[in-house]
Amino acid sequence: MLVTVHGIVIAGPIFSTSKSLSKFAVAERSLAILRDPQSENFVERLCTCHFAMQVDSPPDSDVTSSDIEDDLEVSAFLWPTDSQTGVESG
Repeated sequence: MLVTVHGIVIAGPIFSTSKSLSKFAVAERSLAILRDPQSENFVERLCTCHFAMQVDSPPDSDVTSSDIEDDLEVSAFLWPTDSQTGVESG
């Protein structure tokens, strides 16, 4: 496992007999490097995306208000609130 940001290797490769262990180790090491202001790979030095991003208008979307209403109905059915089930919490 390894972690890259904008094509720059931050940490890794890390090998292990356990995929979960190697993912955790490389993630932990990468986070420490990206957070360290003394590191040449400090996230504020490495990534300038937030300066380049500009949002002028929302992207075109095929989602309609009917789709959103349907999603809300499904959510309410799957995860009812206490007021919908009549169950009092307390």
